[in-house]
Amino acid sequence: MASAERGTAALFGKFKTDVADQFRRDDAVKVAMCVGLTPAKQGDIKSAKAPGLALLNYLHEDDVITEDDIHKLCDALTHCHLKRTARIATEEFEKYKNKREREAGREPRSADDDTDAGPTSYDSGTLKSILQDELTRHECFELAIYFSLPDRLVNAVQESPVYVKELVETLENRTIIREGNISALLIALKDRGLLRVVNKIKEAFKHVVTCDDEGQAAIQDDGSGDSGRSQQCVCGGSSFEELKYNNELVALLCQNENCYGKWLVTPSSSATEAVTMKHSNQSLSYKPPGRLDLKNMKYEDVTDIKDLKPGDHIVFRRSIFYDHHAILVSITESLKLEVINWTSGSVSSWLSSLVMSNSDSSISIRKEVKDFPRGGVKRVVYKTEDPAELVLARAFKMWQDSGNSYSLSENNCESLATYCKSGVFYSVQGQLLNKYRPFVQKVMNSVAR
Repeated sequence: MASAERGTAALFGKFKTDVADQFRRDDAVKVAMCVGLTPAKQGDIKSAKAPGLALLNYLHEDDVITEDDIHKLCDALTHCHLKRTARIATEEFEKYKNKREREAGREPRSADDDTDAGPTSYDSGTLKSILQDELTRHECFELAIYFSLPDRLVNAVQESPVYVKELVETLENRTIIREGNISALLIALKDRGLLRVVNKIKEAFKHVVTCDDEGQAAIQDDGSGDSGRSQQCVCGGSSFEELKYNNELVALLCQNENCYGKWLVTPSSSATEAVTMKHSNQSLSYKPPGRLDLKNMKYEDVTDIKDLKPGDHIVFRRSIFYDHHAILVSITESLKLEVINWTSGSVSSWLSSLVMSNSDSSISIRKEVKDFPRGGVKRVVYKTEDPAELVLARAFKMWQDSGNSYSLSENNCESLATYCKSGVFYSVQGQLLNKYRPFVQKVMNSVAR
């Protein structure tokens, strides 16, 4: 017995060592404060050579984590916005438990070993009950954002006294959750570091949900490489748009109006995403649809053309009324900028469209070469942005689509560049110009006289 206990202690010690490497010093102190460790212990952690290991040792000492349970640690990590660390901790803890079972001469327990009857079809009440016990209001709010729900629905979840019910019913109404398939929800919970919730849902719906042994939904084709076969997104949609750059597939975009998730081509050797799909003998990894974070969008000055790279969203100063936005395709040998942008070839044409109407057929999306301005350009920096290949694939598709029509408020040079970078059409400039259109018209009319 003593030998077995020593073996378990050694395995748990290795678990702590492996997880400790994930902590930066500030994060370790933040978690220590979150779980209520004493100021003296917080100070020890802050000054420790290995702050992550010091934190975990103190948590073990105070029974915040035990050799059988680390859910309080995962809760604290999630609360401190350290969801990646929470996910890694949960995965390492599962490995530790499996090793412990094997060393004890037992096979690791699987959900399939449990023969207790559970729901044989999707039951909304059961799901709500689980989430009510496990999720905070803020976690429901973050999930609503994760699924790119419209702002009014995100706010409804945040403000509702029954926020779990509001979230689940909204996801059901938009068929993100539906009978027999709650994979999208499991993926979202896993990405938020809420693996304990994933495991509870899997356990409750083990006769309904098909997942692998790590709680990951796998979507695979038959390996034939036939791109015309029916494939499913996590939302259940089976209609996709191919995006290509240099004749190479870059991504599949789900066409479900309630989803618009994207599947990015990923080298098989590095495909570590939770959800993968095969298409034309290529591996693709699921990414949730884009959501524009305006608060964290920044503009930086670029005075050396060599600091720019293909796929950059760049801004030219044009007049007192507006800046011109474009996507950089390449830098030519003569050090000029090859860009894709909405343009008419003249500022006066654009300004006249502002006065006369909200659209102008003379303005079109073009690929053209521009001089690098003497004063440089600005580059828009996004908190999260898509890979350059996807940005350029979107830009080329928009350029080649003759059906696009210019709209000052909704489909202008800024919204084109923003869409290419994030998958979301939005123009701060267009909103402002619409707001102040009467004033601008008055000024321009007075100048014309």
